[in-house]
Amino acid sequence: MFDNMQIKVMGATEEDKSEGSFVSDNESGDEGITDSHFQEDENHISQKHARHTDIEDRDREDMDFPDEVDTPLKEARKRFTKYRGIKSLKNCDWYPYENLPVEYSKIFRFENVQAELKKQRETTENEGLPINGTYLTIILEIENDVTFSELESKPWVILSTLFPHECKVSTMHFKIKRTLENKEIVPSKETMEFGCGFRRLTIRPTFSMELSKAGQNDKFKYMRFLRKDIDVIATAYCPIVYSPCKIICFTKEQGIKNLDVVATGNVLSADPLKIILKRIILTGYPLRVHKKKATIRYMFFDPKDIKYFKPVELYTTSGLRGHIKASLGTHGLMKCHFNDFIKHSDTVCMPLYRRIFPNWYEKTWNPSAEE
Repeated sequence: MFDNMQIKVMGATEEDKSEGSFVSDNESGDEGITDSHFQEDENHISQKHARHTDIEDRDREDMDFPDEVDTPLKEARKRFTKYRGIKSLKNCDWYPYENLPVEYSKIFRFENVQAELKKQRETTENEGLPINGTYLTIILEIENDVTFSELESKPWVILSTLFPHECKVSTMHFKIKRTLENKEIVPSKETMEFGCGFRRLTIRPTFSMELSKAGQNDKFKYMRFLRKDIDVIATAYCPIVYSPCKIICFTKEQGIKNLDVVATGNVLSADPLKIILKRIILTGYPLRVHKKKATIRYMFFDPKDIKYFKPVELYTTSGLRGHIKASLGTHGLMKCHFNDFIKHSDTVCMPLYRRIFPNWYEKTWNPSAEE
């Protein structure tokens, strides 16, 4: 009775019939079924996590946490091994000589910039600079490959003197602000050209922001883009420029002669020990809430990662602070305790910080290439 029974798909066409939409009991068998049909989807957790933490599809202006990143499914402790959790970014003690790169042994650092500048000015006024009205003989050495036609296209020549230490390289900081006319997106570590007086510096600055308006803090917060609403600190390895000195920033692109003015500002003191901290935020969402206790998911997916980041303090979008108490199960659920009643609508965040250093730009100066 059931030997010739067929299973019919409603609404099928002739093409569906030819492709096997009508399957009889004798034709089907167990040959078409494999173990892959019963395997669990490995990306099932990541798909649910993407619905909550996909920051790429959000509008940049509407993001409450621009530093939010996605947590890897496995071994998040290795992915974020260079990051550490701190309670207060302004009041934390970060040792400035910790894990310095090898290039820091080849740059110059002032003990007191203003005192050294005053001393050099007195020296140059008494001994260095010639008296006004003195005639100088200048000899220009021209390479054999350069023709006179190329020299005629550049009729202007700028002559200037430098202080004794202005030919050395250090970590320079520039305080700049974007112009209203320019709408270009300028990411951090983009090749730019800085005009400091008569000097042109081609560098790749690292953007950051001051933590206090007075500028008395020794730490800067890293920024991924050059913003328009605040003053930005641009840090780079370049020849020393004494302050006060006005600067003009241009974007540097190959094949374009006319440069656009991106920002203007002034020069700050050279200080290699200024700390630039990059922040990332790991987010989780409450699954069950009971007064001050909550079960958080989607922040980590491995119990070993929860145990590794257990000492780091948590906080929510409503201003609550809490800690991780224990791990629940094997899929990344964790039990947390907060200082006040938590809501289902709160987003739990874990901020992590690491120190970054400016990039060396080979066309300007590369200490590793020196013997």
